[in-house]
Amino acid sequence: MNNSYEQTFPLRTCDFDRYSRILPSAVLDIFQEVAGAHANELGIGFEKMLQRDLMWVITKVKFEILKNPETHTSVKVVTWPLCPSRVTLQREYEVYSLSGELLIKGSSEWVFMHAALRKFMPANDVYPPIKFLEKKSFEGKFTKIPKCDFDENYVLIKPQFCDIDLNGHVNNTKYASFVLNQLCPKENREIGVMQIDYHREVKFGESLRLFLKDEVSSVLAKGEGENETLFSCKIDFKI
Repeated sequence: MNNSYEQTFPLRTCDFDRYSRILPSAVLDIFQEVAGAHANELGIGFEKMLQRDLMWVITKVKFEILKNPETHTSVKVVTWPLCPSRVTLQREYEVYSLSGELLIKGSSEWVFMHAALRKFMPANDVYPPIKFLEKKSFEGKFTKIPKCDFDENYVLIKPQFCDIDLNGHVNNTKYASFVLNQLCPKENREIGVMQIDYHREVKFGESLRLFLKDEVSSVLAKGEGENETLFSCKIDFKI
């Protein structure tokens, strides 16, 4: 079994914003697709896990756009898992131009959750016997998104039918769009690094309050439910 996976993606017009910058949601969608394809190849994809009453749940994701892909081109995406811990599983990503230039790098952290009980399950015995790669996209462990004092202004987000995925909750790619739709970054604010921490799933019919704090070179965001933080986000802009 292959310890890494490679796939070529044609980039679509809808993957870019009005300034021809690749959308964070498009980056996360590509990550999600290759992660799912490799999991299927390893025999631990969505359907196989559901047969064991388990489901993949992403808890953190981070990516850095080193160079914006050109529109109407294809990119080569490579992904590989790191050796899992008892609870968490980390997966790395690299996005290349077809000429071999590294455009985007990323990392994500996952857990297994019992599909019915919605509680975390051990993760260190899930993968088949493969030789795990040690290469990481970023040095060290995931850092926590810093807490800050947001003002009282917020936007109420009500996830719609098209925001919900096969697991019955808001798909991880949608949170990036929740933030970008309110931020509306201008042409001179190009995203360099973005990280999202997913604290609790948001199911269909639930709402969240979105808070933003714009600090010029970076933006902090959080989504709140009833007395709890549902997700956190940090964006660092290129200078």
